[in-house]
Amino acid sequence: MRITSNPNSEHLNQIHHWLKDESNRKINRFYWNFEVIKNAFSEKTLICIIEKGLAIGYMVYYIDGKTAHISIANIKFENKEKGLGLKLFKYFENKLIKKNIFAIDLKCSPSSSKRIWKKLGFKELKEVENHRFFNSSNSSPYLYKILIECEKPTKSREIKQTYIELYCK
Repeated sequence: MRITSNPNSEHLNQIHHWLKDESNRKINRFYWNFEVIKNAFSEKTLICIIEKGLAIGYMVYYIDGKTAHISIANIKFENKEKGLGLKLFKYFENKLIKKNIFAIDLKCSPSSSKRIWKKLGFKELKEVENHRFFNSSNSSPYLYKILIECEKPTKSREIKQTYIELYCK
């Protein structure tokens, strides 16, 4: 098993084939995201798990400044529950740390995957006051993970307004 940030067109075709098959068998609905996967392949933002020459998992992402966004992560149904998702994520996380990326975020869909992402160290971004952009009751949870060392928040009683100050070492 190997993980690559440079999959070839045959790997992309294999992903297309097994996603379509899983969709036909009603195992998952990732097939409808294939255009996103194809675009990520073109933009070199697709990472694949390869086993015996076959693509059995992938992650689609993009980077915006110092934040990486995971769009899609999926393991072929027959290969789930083998720790491959963890290996894929650790590969991605190490790649980002080397690029000095500060954080990763994602929209957790299906929301049943939230348990897995939380095991990988992600936290849920909670709603603040009346801001319902991230986690309204009918939307998927928005999760994040900080990759750099951070200071603890202060709880000064002297602050009269709500604000955030960020310091990076």
